[in-house]
Amino acid sequence: MIQRIQSVYLFLAVVALGLLFFFPLANFSNNQDIIIFSIKGFSRFSPLEQTPTWPLLVVNALSIGLTAVTIFLFKNRPLQIRLTRFALMLNLGFIALTYFVYGDHLAKEIKMPVNYEFGSFLPVIALIFHVLAIYAINKDERLIKSIDRIR
Repeated sequence: MIQRIQSVYLFLAVVALGLLFFFPLANFSNNQDIIIFSIKGFSRFSPLEQTPTWPLLVVNALSIGLTAVTIFLFKNRPLQIRLTRFALMLNLGFIALTYFVYGDHLAKEIKMPVNYEFGSFLPVIALIFHVLAIYAINKDERLIKSIDRIR
């Protein structure tokens, strides 16, 4: 059923990942310049303007889409678990891209320290909701198997 707790967790993960389009991930700043980094790209007139951010956009869109589809697969719990795990892996990939490739690497390249914003913590929140959803789906699966044993 859609009103299961795992559906709520998956919906909250979709909301957290969707909010990434509205909040910046980080900013690079020194005394003179501030470069804002979001999922849609870098701020205008920055030396990083030509750096592509489409991998972040694609991974986030796939994760949102997969998690949204997974909400409605409540009748097929094994498939729901697999797709939620795959969405969790996509989310981990997004976090790795954000922190290691775009954060640290670009900060060293332009010699400006990186300051992570609220948007960089949203994938971690979504990751927690994915883990909670997997736990709840497994709990439902164990309950159904125990009921089948009684019959």
